[in-house]
Amino acid sequence: MTMEQRLVRLERELADLRMALARRVETRALSIVDETGKPRAELAVGSEGTALVLLDDKGNRCAALGVTRRGPTLFLTDKSGTAVRVWLTVAEEGPILRLWDEKGNPLWSAP
Repeated sequence: MTMEQRLVRLERELADLRMALARRVETRALSIVDETGKPRAELAVGSEGTALVLLDDKGNRCAALGVTRRGPTLFLTDKSGTAVRVWLTVAEEGPILRLWDEKGNPLWSAP
């Protein structure tokens, strides 16, 4: 095989690779893992809406951004990932913001 033939073949393979990378991936859920294989982010679409969930290195849910029928919503949790500490949504009737303390007691709410 001549150098020119090799170059043509490599260019064709590169073009094929670019096409493969440009293809659309369709799925209802996606989990992004770190270098150890632990999930660190999840993206999912369901009947209630779409959500992006961010997890810490222990797998606790720390933050979630979603879009539901009510509107876009942001949740921030405590370090354990079990209690919501901040909830913000932009509903049709206007924005709603709620804050809770470490025991789950309401701190502030608007409206």
